[in-house]
Amino acid sequence: MIFAAHIGHDPAAWRDALSRHARRLGLPIREGDLALADGRAIRFAWLGPAPAASPGPGIPPGDGALVLATSGDATPAPDARNAEALARLLSDPAKPAAIRVGVLPATGEVIAAVPPAAAEQLYFARVGGGWVVSNDLRLMAGAVGGELDEAGVLGLFRYGLTPAPLTLFRGVGRVPVGHLLRMGPGAEIALVRFAVLGDASHREPGAADPEALIRDTLDAILRRAPQSPVVYFSGGVDSSLIAARLAALDRDDAILVNYTFGPDDPKARLARRIAQHLGLRLHQVAWNPADIPAVLERLGRDYPFPFCDAALIPGNLLAHAAMPLARSSRTTMHGVGAGALFGQRLHIRRLWRPLGWIPAPVRRALAWPYAALGLWRQDSDAVRLCEVLQRSAHVPLVHAMMAEHPLEGIAYAMPAETGRTLDAAIRDYVEPLAAGRDYDLLTSVLHQMYFTSREFSAVVLGPQMAAGVDSIAPFMEPLMMQRGFALTWDERRPGGVPKGLLRNLLAAHLPADLAWAAGGSFVAPQSEIYTHPAMRALVEDTALAADNPLLHYCRADAVRAMLMRLVRGEGLAASARKFAWTFVFASAWLHQTCSEI
Repeated sequence: MIFAAHIGHDPAAWRDALSRHARRLGLPIREGDLALADGRAIRFAWLGPAPAASPGPGIPPGDGALVLATSGDATPAPDARNAEALARLLSDPAKPAAIRVGVLPATGEVIAAVPPAAAEQLYFARVGGGWVVSNDLRLMAGAVGGELDEAGVLGLFRYGLTPAPLTLFRGVGRVPVGHLLRMGPGAEIALVRFAVLGDASHREPGAADPEALIRDTLDAILRRAPQSPVVYFSGGVDSSLIAARLAALDRDDAILVNYTFGPDDPKARLARRIAQHLGLRLHQVAWNPADIPAVLERLGRDYPFPFCDAALIPGNLLAHAAMPLARSSRTTMHGVGAGALFGQRLHIRRLWRPLGWIPAPVRRALAWPYAALGLWRQDSDAVRLCEVLQRSAHVPLVHAMMAEHPLEGIAYAMPAETGRTLDAAIRDYVEPLAAGRDYDLLTSVLHQMYFTSREFSAVVLGPQMAAGVDSIAPFMEPLMMQRGFALTWDERRPGGVPKGLLRNLLAAHLPADLAWAAGGSFVAPQSEIYTHPAMRALVEDTALAADNPLLHYCRADAVRAMLMRLVRGEGLAASARKFAWTFVFASAWLHQTCSEI
């Protein structure tokens, strides 16, 4: 659901942006308002179909607190009698993961909370003497005018997702995950962290049996799902465990939806075998290059913000195929987030640690061949090593693991002051979410807080928002993360096996040949995508067009060389392909979005 609110006296600019956005997307508006004691008012709205159980906003009588969820609900909170109590309610890890906005009419205070891992984002901006908040960057750009911000653009290029509190647009901020946005009656605002993960004090008595603790936590989350939820099902460990526990809870109403890249796709065959063993319905969506143009034409319509995910095109097709299946439940489920929580990539992150013993000037010197020899044109183990050096040459080491694209100084230049701004965003708003400075914990929390925001969960988020379909991501739920990160690595990775705890839970439901075969990633057929005529047209007519504002922040010749190699079907390093897709996606998104601002 798309949500927006205005806090102030004059909502005219907000209403105008809201109406234009609703017309553009063809969505109905549900509105409500509440007077504040200081003479202002909060006016709020959702774009999209109303939840069946909540046909209209529930406005509390008198001065009682109200909690607005971006998913479409308005709930009285009579026990939240002051700002501190309201903040505790909004940040309670036992509550389901959701962005919520709390209002205290008697004091004029408004507090918004973003859970510690979320693909959905919450933005804020000063508009017409008041404040506007929304979970849709397109709507915010329409409210403030759509002028690009250099740090936001270059943050997207470096990290594959602009780090909060920055955004692509000047005058628009974003609430970091695990933080509250507090807006006082005097129109002052503050970002306040509430989440800390990995604190030993979070360990509960039930953690004496880690497998039982995680199983019971997962079951409690799954029980919240309404009838006939749709599970994005790859046949990997995470989605297979979700499906297996649903079956164990007698939820044979669940529908598994799987993407297949052809009749010989071994992962699709594995998914069919697992679904059959569990007795759950499986719906498979087949890859068809003829669907590529439709996805490219709706990037700006489908997504509230641009990000990097090389599998976006098949993921978008999967999301659209899932929407009719989810019509009755308006709920999907997916397993994103389990990797960081249960140590899937821990061994890779540990390999980065020795780089910290090498002074940054030496790392820059060792990275020299990547740019000088144009190694971004090819893909090999040696090139991937050079990419690691290149990524670590420009940013603090821990931040380098978050840097998706090793093309700084090649495809774009980073002014020193802008680089410091980006470093500060990660240092001040992401790193403190980890308890202490333990390397394994810090890098895992960073991965959970950051990478999950632009992986598959972001791919399916956009199409679902417009359809009014919610997502449940059990491994991104606050209580699951609090309990999981409080376990030791030996408990989460018994025997040193990545996701070992999850695999042990899965083995209770599947024969060994299925439980231990489950795994793998969602890999899109890159050559078919980039050589498609629709992609070539998008590259030439939009991404490389003289009026594309993103080219102002790039070294245009290098970007052109990368993109033309792709559309000609020539080689390109994997990380360079990711940058190319980020640039194309963001260019198309801006063209399709800002042409109507």
